[in-house]
Amino acid sequence: MKRHAFLFLLTLALIFTAAAAAAAAEGADEYLGKPAPDFSVTTIDGETFTLSEELKTKKAVLINFWATWCGPCVGEFPYLEEAYEQYKDRVAVIALSVEETDTQEVMAEFAQENALTFPIASDSELGLGDHFAVYGIPTTVLVDRFGNVVLVEIGAQSRPDAFTNAFDILLSDDYTETVTMKGFPGRKSEKAPASDEQLGAAVGNPPFKVTSSDAPFVWPFLPEGSGENSCLKASNAGQSSTVSEVLAEIDASAGDVFAFEAKLDTDVYYEKLCLSVNGEKVRTFSGRLDWFGYAVALAEGKNTVSLRYDRSLEYYPDETAEDECVLLKSFKLLKGEEGQQALSANPVFTFADETALTVTNPDAREVKIENMFGDDVLLELYGTNTKGYIVNDILAWCVGSISDEYDPDDVFITENCTDAMFTAYVFQNRLLSIPLNSPEETGLSSTLVLMYDTLDYRIANLVLFENEERAEEFCERLRVNRGYDAHWSYVGGEDAQAQLPDSVTYTVTFTDRSGNPVPGCIINFCTDVMCTPVRSDENGVAVFEGAPYEYHLQVIKVPAGYNFDTKQEFTAPLLGGEISFTLD
Repeated sequence: MKRHAFLFLLTLALIFTAAAAAAAAEGADEYLGKPAPDFSVTTIDGETFTLSEELKTKKAVLINFWATWCGPCVGEFPYLEEAYEQYKDRVAVIALSVEETDTQEVMAEFAQENALTFPIASDSELGLGDHFAVYGIPTTVLVDRFGNVVLVEIGAQSRPDAFTNAFDILLSDDYTETVTMKGFPGRKSEKAPASDEQLGAAVGNPPFKVTSSDAPFVWPFLPEGSGENSCLKASNAGQSSTVSEVLAEIDASAGDVFAFEAKLDTDVYYEKLCLSVNGEKVRTFSGRLDWFGYAVALAEGKNTVSLRYDRSLEYYPDETAEDECVLLKSFKLLKGEEGQQALSANPVFTFADETALTVTNPDAREVKIENMFGDDVLLELYGTNTKGYIVNDILAWCVGSISDEYDPDDVFITENCTDAMFTAYVFQNRLLSIPLNSPEETGLSSTLVLMYDTLDYRIANLVLFENEERAEEFCERLRVNRGYDAHWSYVGGEDAQAQLPDSVTYTVTFTDRSGNPVPGCIINFCTDVMCTPVRSDENGVAVFEGAPYEYHLQVIKVPAGYNFDTKQEFTAPLLGGEISFTLD
């Protein structure tokens, strides 16, 4: 299989880990900060390991849930072994297998083959994994010197300092009370922070304090360039398992707004610039974005705005890491009307009534694949909200939509032909061109288009075939490799085709800052060949009906007494919907 197919599979595995980790983090809340259950178990060396006894001589205990068949567990153990060798006089480690068939003899042979020296035992009689490892293995639990659980982390660690950094926190003389962790600490910063004065100067000398985070293991943003080109650059670019952060400390009045500009050249989803205010997430940004502005409303009183570049999810080496950058500039405190205008310029996500993936090729036909009992094979293989199509083309044109039950920052689409990834803000108003796999090119007879949410895993899926022959090859592979008596057929009969509706409706609403309707506004709906002007009625509503299209929208006239930048251009959703504009 070609490299891109391998990376796609690896990506899916890590996406699942990320989703499970998020769920595990929520489930772990009931244990964090609370006493760990005491237990006693016989190790493969015949020794007795008792949690309470270990805490009499050690300042921390690490419990790892695993199994001999678990590849990520095996991959993690060398790093855990390295950390254990460094800290075994101060930190106890016990690896508990959750697999009933992992007998003492099987585990002893495994330990010898992998040169493991930390204690290993079975969890079969204890059942601790039923509480801590319910979302998968490996799962690591850290217990501090006070006997309290401070970390429950699902997923394999790929470096020894993930463990040793956590150990250093728990072993510190300053550790006088239980402090819980959201995850293993990242890599220690290799960069010294700049002064607050240097940081402020790099972003335009705003009337508030710009400073570096004092959190352990957080890398700084550093000044870059000079004069009009001055900005702040994340110092952890290209460094896996790290975060950079810069803080703006603002004493705000009612109605104040914080605004900034950013430029990103990062991977989609895995590397994110996270904006939060007073610990509450506002937005995340990822991908390749040229300079753009964003604004956020502040609460009256003291506010701490965080801009944090997160590279903590490590999946495969980034071959273009030297080109990676996250740049920030033009920090501002905006008041009154200027602040409201900045907020209204933020991109707005358009939610749909349902979460779906749809194929719009005119010759595409939806198919179902069933076994001998009439069960839907695609649902069994890929989960609910899965559809299959014979596209009758080498490209599929897809539309993605999500409902308001999901956070668009956490949703993206990926496919397994080119490994392209699209964020929700990208795919909400455009057709996605998806190349299709072929056995000659990739060894695959189908193409998967998958929509993910970080918490719910797959939320919509497409299985696409170039033609009927590919669909039959797919079924044949299922029959040979999985033993399914699989066969395909068209949904709705031979003549059923996937088509866009002949006509859709766009409803545009114009209001002022107080929410009052503004009649007499004129907006153009433009294709590449013509424009159609529509005027808002006495209710401030302009209605346009036409064929589905990503129309270019431009407000060309507003009534006297109102202001609007008529040079701005917008894109209408492909399948119609509601659009609103606020005038000054």
